[in-house]
Amino acid sequence: MTASQLSATFFLQMAVILGTLAIVAGAGYALVILGAGRRLLGGLGPATDRADGLTPPLLAVALLLLMLAAWLTDLIGIHAVFGGFLLGVAMRRGLLTRELGRQLEPFQVVLLLPMFFTYSGLNTQLDLVGDGLTLLVVAAVLVLACAGKGLACWAAARWNGEESRVAMAVGALLNARSLMERSS
Repeated sequence: MTASQLSATFFLQMAVILGTLAIVAGAGYALVILGAGRRLLGGLGPATDRADGLTPPLLAVALLLLMLAAWLTDLIGIHAVFGGFLLGVAMRRGLLTRELGRQLEPFQVVLLLPMFFTYSGLNTQLDLVGDGLTLLVVAAVLVLACAGKGLACWAAARWNGEESRVAMAVGALLNARSLMERSS
């Protein structure tokens, strides 16, 4: 084996080890946050209920927990958004989550959403998709993704008793949407 082959083998093994560690640590984080974390977060809901709303200190605690969850998952090698997602899953539904949504939605819509799309647009490099083969692969992935999502939504609607025409509309409309909104 040459030195470059040994080096490539070493880095491949390190990538596999680090990937495995991230998966194991992520699964451990999920178990902790959905187990003990859910019980610890359980105090936030009743505190919000007693205060008859989300007070500034409770909002600060929720945002601090969000940042801590995002930091932890980033630290273990999983995207930070999963830390926040699991924290949200672990929170009890009720006044706390409604108030968090009500108070944070303007900030999300006015600042974070445009910032996300601006950042994404500035980092998009269409010249990387310049040759015919790459364009063909991109088109195939796009068609398969749209077909998969449309068929999955159609199947879910049919499974829930919708007639085929309505199910096809659900599949098409959910495929075409660009943002998800939660109605309350």
